[in-house]
Amino acid sequence: MFTSAFLRSVWVWLATSCIVLLFACGGGGGGGGGAAPPPTADFSIQLSPASLSIPAGGSGFVTVTLSRLNGFSSSVTLSGAGFPSGVVANGSLASGVSSIQLPIAIAPGVATSNYSGLSIRGQAGTLSHDAAIGLTVTAALAPSHLRDDLVQAAGGRQAGGTLENHAVVREAVPAKQVRDAGNTTEVRHAFLPSGTPIKQ
Repeated sequence: MFTSAFLRSVWVWLATSCIVLLFACGGGGGGGGGAAPPPTADFSIQLSPASLSIPAGGSGFVTVTLSRLNGFSSSVTLSGAGFPSGVVANGSLASGVSSIQLPIAIAPGVATSNYSGLSIRGQAGTLSHDAAIGLTVTAALAPSHLRDDLVQAAGGRQAGGTLENHAVVREAVPAKQVRDAGNTTEVRHAFLPSGTPIKQ
């Protein structure tokens, strides 16, 4: 017969062995999985404004702001996704750049409509993210007419008859304001990238 003291010592030995094995196998809530992998570098894009109204044959700008996440530092290519034929948006954000004015050009033959389901797509290797944008294409400008909101705010190249405006954001010299004969319309002189004024 085993004495009670002997049985107690056996139970103590078994309990101690189980505890040692439990911790050796990663038990006890420790996980034993090592350090978590670092977060993946990524990016997101935001647009301002969220929608544009542009006449057929004209163009406008949307500001694309890039948020770099978890050390992301690559360049990002921008393009239009879901755009109708004749509507083009292409650009890129170089490494270290966080914002760009992206031109959206409308061919003269694009039908006037309120287009939905469109987005600006940013792509860097296998990473791809979209930001929704609304687009309304209005009737082409009448001959010799320029929309001052596109000239001053959106800044895109737009044509009206024999007149043409280029993006004021690319002016090589300071712009000047002018008024028409009735003092009712204010526009800005436009310049080619070379700085040469265009007649208005």
